[in-house]
Amino acid sequence: MMNTFRLNLILIVIIALLIISSIWSYTAFLEMEDASDRIVEDAVPVSNAANDLLTQLVNQDTAVRGFIITEESRYLDPYYDGKAALLENLAIIDRYEEQHPIMKDIIEEEALPKINNMRVYFERQINLVKSGQMEQAREQINDGKSTMDSFRETDLKIDQDNNKIINDAWEASNRAGARAKNMIIFSGAAALTAVGALIYSFMSNRKLTALSSFDGLTKLYNRRMFDKFMKEAWEEAADTQQSLAVMLMDVDHFKLYNDTYGHVEGDRCLKTIASILAENAGSPFIPARYGGEEFVVIMPNTTAEEANAAAERIRHKVESASLPHIASLSNRIVTISAGAAAFVPDTSLSPSDLIEMADEALYEAKQGGRNRVSVSRQSVS
Repeated sequence: MMNTFRLNLILIVIIALLIISSIWSYTAFLEMEDASDRIVEDAVPVSNAANDLLTQLVNQDTAVRGFIITEESRYLDPYYDGKAALLENLAIIDRYEEQHPIMKDIIEEEALPKINNMRVYFERQINLVKSGQMEQAREQINDGKSTMDSFRETDLKIDQDNNKIINDAWEASNRAGARAKNMIIFSGAAALTAVGALIYSFMSNRKLTALSSFDGLTKLYNRRMFDKFMKEAWEEAADTQQSLAVMLMDVDHFKLYNDTYGHVEGDRCLKTIASILAENAGSPFIPARYGGEEFVVIMPNTTAEEANAAAERIRHKVESASLPHIASLSNRIVTISAGAAAFVPDTSLSPSDLIEMADEALYEAKQGGRNRVSVSRQSVS
């Protein structure tokens, strides 16, 4: 009788443990699902929007400079597009900023005042050109440079907080996943429930990796992963004292392409160019989508001369694809302009210096007629 009682008691304890472990496993499952949703619905959108602010501000600055130099009103189209995209990004950030107080402070206290200053500068320059005061506009063409340079420092703070937002979301997801794994150890009898949660965790993490690492349209690395790889490549080049190069490329007259063929064809065009870039960049180069119609390639252990050759190869491949572009102001096919820069990192320089040099070279390529490659004059072969 006593043995039966003890057996029944053991069975009751085992059943209780099964119930408890099942409940804990299910709770961990819900936590993983919630953490995944927060990344997809909150962290990724605010991160992408914040990362794109500098790109759109640079697009506006480039367009206004082109308008001042050429007096051609077609340069105002990319300016207004960049302005609209920047406002859209700010609206996305505003929607989620209460969950991210540090990002809120950076945007409200640093980014917005500088954006407003640049907005006043852009409108003043445009009005001067429209009113025929060209000399005054050209004399003031660099008045916004200090604010743009200052905004690049703000962009670094935004990038640091973006990484924290994504990493915090990842840690929450990983903690939930670890809890699900512990449930398997806690009770082998609840293995089916726990294994289900573990499988979900694996599939969820794969989904999150794709969402937070790759651009949804082009399947290239996104801006977040570019920043990560750029930091790693910079540190390695500094340690080994090897030349590091960066290439920025932009689809020529892409706004006109979208206006002519529609956004669906525009997306298809970007995917085609991304595929050409991925196939022809070559190892160990790392291609990524920088924003909009702009792409970037990290080129470890590469001189300026080698970067120029690689960029020319990619430019030629895009040109050879012969994608029709009847609205292009420079060709009847889709082409790209590219800017490259290279040097050996030292303590007086930063990754942003190399990117800025490549950006200036890209601007020169555009001003030189497009469908060409320009290498920064400051590059060291």
